[in-house]
Amino acid sequence: MIVSVLLFSPVKGPAYAGEMFQSGDFLTWTEASRAAYIETSIGMASLIAAQRDRAKADCIDAWYYGNEDAAHEEIFATMRRHPEFHPRGVLLAFVRKRCDVFHKE
Repeated sequence: MIVSVLLFSPVKGPAYAGEMFQSGDFLTWTEASRAAYIETSIGMASLIAAQRDRAKADCIDAWYYGNEDAAHEEIFATMRRHPEFHPRGVLLAFVRKRCDVFHKE
């Protein structure tokens, strides 16, 4: 569980919040770089979820890998609406919403 907290923590630190990597910055990356970042993050989320609940990992895989283009557009639209959030926080919100996973126990 600690791994998921470290990988997906959307928390802003008070001293460096203004300098934190944000979705607005992420959206300036090339399409290939954004896709690689998201695929790696979602794949890791699925791997972590599988350690506790295979059905939740299958849900993540089905949502993302079932239609990556649609998932990317949905993710990017959210990042455009909330450019101040860290990209990992946005991705965590999606897997939580879609698959009811990674909630505080």
